[in-house]
Amino acid sequence: NCPASNINNAIRELMAHLKNVDTGSQALTALSVTGATTLTGALTGTTATLTTADNTDQLSLVSTDTDANQGPNLRMYRNSASPADNDLLGYIEFEGRNDASEDVKLVQLASQINDVSDGTEDGSFYISSMVDGTLRNRVNFTPTETVFNEESRSLDFRIEANGVANMF
Repeated sequence: NCPASNINNAIRELMAHLKNVDTGSQALTALSVTGATTLTGALTGTTATLTTADNTDQLSLVSTDTDANQGPNLRMYRNSASPADNDLLGYIEFEGRNDASEDVKLVQLASQINDVSDGTEDGSFYISSMVDGTLRNRVNFTPTETVFNEESRSLDFRIEANGVANMF
């Protein structure tokens, strides 16, 4: 058994080391953790990159709540000091590499706030995908309509059903 004074000294040394991670103008620029780590409180920053060399999940949102409400939740929040009509809210982009080893954006989900007026807010959602080397708008969900093929590309449109020849 270790005397309590040895444990207390070890804790004091560790805490002193952790306090010295940020020394005036020099801040912690990288953190490498092996194994499971628990963080409590807010994790703030301007950007983050999560990288893996295999096909494991890079980000998991896990809710262990046992009630019937939704969860886990992913919130993408544009907190503008001066929101304006037609502001773009955010993108989710799916990228991959082509056979020339170039990064290519293959699918994009976009959101927009069309009207910021309190009580009459309107929003839009757009789905785009790569067609013949160009990112093309495929479906628009706007406050007044749902539009398929806004760019008038020559594409087939099908509705499938079992045993029904003419679904549309």
